[in-house]
Amino acid sequence: MPTGFRGKIAELAFLGIFALITAVAFFETRVTLVAKRAASGDAFSNSALFLEIIAGLMAAFVLVIAVQTLARGARPASDEAPTLAGRTALRLIGFVVIVAFYVASFRLLGYYIATTLTVAGMLAVMGTRSRLAFLVFPLAVSLIIGFVFEILFNVVLPLGFLGLTLQSVLG
Repeated sequence: MPTGFRGKIAELAFLGIFALITAVAFFETRVTLVAKRAASGDAFSNSALFLEIIAGLMAAFVLVIAVQTLARGARPASDEAPTLAGRTALRLIGFVVIVAFYVASFRLLGYYIATTLTVAGMLAVMGTRSRLAFLVFPLAVSLIIGFVFEILFNVVLPLGFLGLTLQSVLG
């Protein structure tokens, strides 16, 4: 099997994970949230609306990247290509493990701790070496997204065993 073909398979498998997440999000909005009567009304009373918007954008991005991946010609095989394919597979496994950790620890650790650790883990998997990036970026992502959900959308995020909220984090 040519190396270029293996690389495409790895990229499409990675996209498949995001497609699966998108499908689960659409299922939640169309079935689970409808059954709970939380999928109707305006933007403030419709819990499914934000999830549908994010899932729709994610589906569009997955489709665009899949088309780009399939349209790109196979790369010629070289001595370095198997190493690259192996790194891609390891990164894919790393991302799956990190997302599984995030899902499993979200309620126990709470949004702020779990999200900060997850973003730091993703930076590590991507090969980031900057210590400043490991400290600043995960905290900034966690606080910005927390601000959007807690303050703008008035969503109560999981507090975890420490009971952290945006007010307690920022003082």
